[in-house]
Amino acid sequence: CEILGFPKAELNECGYCVGEDTGLDNDYGKNCAGNCGSSTRIDCYAICDDETIKNECGRQGITQCQLVLDSYVEYKLVHASIERCEIPGEYGPLEYQLYAQSSDEKYPFPVTVSQISNVFIFYGVPATNEEGTLEYSVKICDSFHYCEMTSKRSVDIESNRNNTAKDFLDLAARYHNVAGDAFSALSLIATVMRSPQNSQFLQNRALQSMLDYTVKMLQKPSQTLTNGQISLTFHVLSKYVQFSDNQLLSQRIFDAIYRLAEKSMGLHNPPDAMTIKHTIHNILTFRKNDEQKFVHPNVLRAALRAYKTLLKVTAANMALETQVTFGSEDNSEDETVTVVTRNTSLEDISISVKLKDGNSIVAKVTVGDELKKIFKSPWKCAPNTDCESVVYSLTLFSKSVLFPQNKHTFRLTPIAEYSIYSPNTGNEQRVKGLLKSVLISITLVGNQTAGGQTYATECLYWNEVMQMWDSKGVHFTGFTAGEANCWAGHLTAFAVFRTDQSLQIGVMIGAVVAALVAMLLLVVPIVCIIQRRKDKLAIGASSQRLVPRHLE
Repeated sequence: CEILGFPKAELNECGYCVGEDTGLDNDYGKNCAGNCGSSTRIDCYAICDDETIKNECGRQGITQCQLVLDSYVEYKLVHASIERCEIPGEYGPLEYQLYAQSSDEKYPFPVTVSQISNVFIFYGVPATNEEGTLEYSVKICDSFHYCEMTSKRSVDIESNRNNTAKDFLDLAARYHNVAGDAFSALSLIATVMRSPQNSQFLQNRALQSMLDYTVKMLQKPSQTLTNGQISLTFHVLSKYVQFSDNQLLSQRIFDAIYRLAEKSMGLHNPPDAMTIKHTIHNILTFRKNDEQKFVHPNVLRAALRAYKTLLKVTAANMALETQVTFGSEDNSEDETVTVVTRNTSLEDISISVKLKDGNSIVAKVTVGDELKKIFKSPWKCAPNTDCESVVYSLTLFSKSVLFPQNKHTFRLTPIAEYSIYSPNTGNEQRVKGLLKSVLISITLVGNQTAGGQTYATECLYWNEVMQMWDSKGVHFTGFTAGEANCWAGHLTAFAVFRTDQSLQIGVMIGAVVAALVAMLLLVVPIVCIIQRRKDKLAIGASSQRLVPRHLE
C-alpha cells in the first residue's frame, strides 16, 4: 500500500488497500456473495446488478494474475509472461509493466516500459544483494487507469562470466537510440548500470549515453510519453546519478529530470504517485555513497529545482481535501519527509520524523492571519482566475542534502521548508514583504552555545537568488521546550544557526575602511584640481601686473 502511495492504508483479506487514505471500507473487493475471488468475474457479473458492485468485482481479476519467470543468467535474453488474468474485455486493453526489487532496496524499479502484450522480452538484470535474487512483479493498468501490482515472485540470478556482455548491451543501446527507440536504449543502459563491479570509466560512459538518449527524446516536439515511459526515464535518471564522479554530468542529469517533469505536465500526462515517490527518494539520497564529498553549488541547485518541480507536479494533480506524504514519518530509513495538502484554506501543519538513532525531530508551521487572508477562498491564483482551494507543503530535512554547508556556522536545527502552490497548475506562490507570514518551530539538535561568545544564534532562510543563507526578513524568537522558534515575512527553507559575529564585525570594519579609502580617492583629486586652478589664477593675476600699460 505504501508503494502505491497509501502509507496509512492496510491490506484487507481480498488484497486491497483500505482505510482513510483510500476511502475504501474493509469489505472492498468482495462480490455479492461476500467472497474474495471465489467466483470468476463472469460469474460475478451474473450475480451483481448494481453498477458499483460490478466495478468492484471486476477488479478482482488482477490479483489473480500470475507472473511466469524462471531463473536466468544476467545480461542474457529473458522471456517472462503474465497469465491467468480473468478480466472482461470492457476493461481492456490492459497495459503491463515489469518491475523488480532487490532486498537491499526500498522501492521496486521499472525494468521495461508499459506494453499491451503480456509477454516480456528483456536482458537479465543483475542482482546486487548477497542472496543473488530479485523479486519481480507486474504493474497492470486497465482502460479506466486503475492500476495494481501483482504479487512478487522471487527469481534466482546466475552471474555471467562473459566479460563482454555489458559492452554488448552498451552497443545494443546505441543501435536502439539510432533507430529512434530511446526508451529501449535507456532500459539497456539501466541494466548495465546495476552491476556493482563496473569501472568508473564504464559508469561515466553509460551515464553520458543515458543523458544523451534522454535529451534527444526531450528535444523532439512531437514526442509523446506514456506513463510507463515516464516512470522508466525518471527511475534511470534519478537512480544512477549517485554513481557519477563528474559534477557537470550530475548537474545535467538533474536538469533533465526537471525538463522531463515539465514536459509531462505540458502533455497532461504527469507521472503517477509511485514514480514521484521513488524519484524524490532517489534525489534526496544521491549523496549517500559519500555524504562528506564536496558537491558543487550548481549541482545542488539543479537537484533542488528537480525536487521542487516534482512537488509542483504533485500539487497540480491533487484532489480537494487530500494529503500526500513522501517518505515515512515512522520509518527511520527516511530522514527527509514532505507532506503536501490541498484544502479550502491554509491550516497549521507539522511533521515528526523518527531518525535512525531512535530520536525524533519535529517541524511546526503556524500560519499568520495576514497570510490566511491572502489565500482565503476565493483567491487570485492567476490574473483572470479565482481558486477555491490552496495547496501547501512542509518538508523536514534532517540533513542539508540539497543545501550547501554554511561556512563558519553551526546548524542547530534541521531544515524546514514551507511552500504554497496554486491548485491545478502547481505554480509556487511567492510571498514576501509581510510582517509575519509564518511562525516556525523546529527541534533543537545542536549545542546552543556552539562557537563560544563570538557566536550568536540566528534564524536564516535559503535565498534562492543569491544561493546563500540570509537573515533578511527572518527573526529568531528563542528556545521553548527543546524547540527553536522563528517568525518570517516570506516563505522558503528555514533553519537556526550559530553564526560567527567576529567575521561580521571584520566585514563591517573592512567596509568602513573601504569607504574611507574610496572617499580619500575621490576627495584628493578634487582638492588637487581646485588647488591647481587657484594657482593658475594667481599666476595670471601676477603676470597682468608685470605688463607695462603702453604695451597693452
